[in-house]
Amino acid sequence: MEIHIVQHELLHVIGLWHEHMRYDRDQYVRVLRQNIAPGYESQFKKISSSESTVYGLPYDYRSIMHYSKTAFAIPGTITMETRDPRYMNVIGRQNDASRSDYLKVCQIYGCNQCNGEECVDKFPKLCVAVKQYGLLDCNGNDERYCCATCKTLTQRERVDPFDSSYSDYYDDY
Repeated sequence: MEIHIVQHELLHVIGLWHEHMRYDRDQYVRVLRQNIAPGYESQFKKISSSESTVYGLPYDYRSIMHYSKTAFAIPGTITMETRDPRYMNVIGRQNDASRSDYLKVCQIYGCNQCNGEECVDKFPKLCVAVKQYGLLDCNGNDERYCCATCKTLTQRERVDPFDSSYSDYYDDY
């Protein structure tokens, strides 16, 4: 069994629902019910706001708890499409929990720190480019690249965001 599947199932045990089942999901994805394989309709139900919470976090296309566009689809079809087409090939392709997934677990269990230490940026060079050029949204859909907010830049830290060394920090989709 692959580690991302174990992580996904463990997050269910801990208390997380599928991201695409959020009560506000229709703003972000469209479920194509006619393409769902018979018997799997319940995998796409919305959970009402009275039965769940979104923890004050934005919709996370990169959540390990999000199904792919072809999950439980009749062969040759898709069951979900993102309202923002840039995320069509992002949903359901994660190999690790997102920052948002971890933040939800922290809220469920009352954690307020990263392993008892102050958060640090996961990809410091990338965060410099993010802060300087606004290439990614550290507090939104691209938050997986930074643990916390990107550090304030000094003039010495400014970089060329088109330097090929940054390609290591981006996924291929």
